[in-house]
Amino acid sequence: MLTLKERALKLRRQGRSYRTIVKMIGVPKATLAGWLKDYQWSNAITRKLTKLQNQNARIRMIAITDKARERRRTLYQNYRDQARLNFKKHFKDQIFIAGLMLYWGEGDNKLSNGKIRISNSDPMILKFFHQFLYTYLPKIYSKIKIFLVLYPDLEDLQSRRYWSEKVGIPLDRFMKSQYIQGRSTKRTLPYGTAQIYVCSTVYKHQLLEWIEQARQYIQRAGIV
Repeated sequence: MLTLKERALKLRRQGRSYRTIVKMIGVPKATLAGWLKDYQWSNAITRKLTKLQNQNARIRMIAITDKARERRRTLYQNYRDQARLNFKKHFKDQIFIAGLMLYWGEGDNKLSNGKIRISNSDPMILKFFHQFLYTYLPKIYSKIKIFLVLYPDLEDLQSRRYWSEKVGIPLDRFMKSQYIQGRSTKRTLPYGTAQIYVCSTVYKHQLLEWIEQARQYIQRAGIV
């Protein structure tokens, strides 16, 4: 009858891992390691098992990534499908169309960054877009942020209060202001410029799908 050590050596020569052997013969891992430490062939098995484990881990990670990517693709497609239905509901609303045209011309249309954002020095434009978001994308309204780009001689709090009053965004939604550096610091705008932005990839898909539907409508109507 084989001793525990002999059984361990036999199982190890079959390419079994330390964990498997410990479970099969019931000895502590430290004891097993002591039995095998002087066998070079056992070290080679360790390297082989480690390589195989790493390969399997990469395969599992790729599978997880692919599944996550497919879930995101399905999610984004659902938002675009919903956007097409909503467009049919709202496209006769002048404010809706005006908001889309504003973002089409002035907003960030790059889908990959997942940010809905628009900058301007005219508070009325940002106030209108702020109202557009509140009306047509109410679920992201609480995520709306604003930050300012200011000249060095402008006072931050005074500028924030100005934009807060004009646009209708409370002061606690303002992010850290950015001051102009490395170029002319001569004041040309009394309160700088402001940017409204929301981080939401799914709703950016929806917004850009609305714009795409508007573009197609304009083409079909022969407006341009």
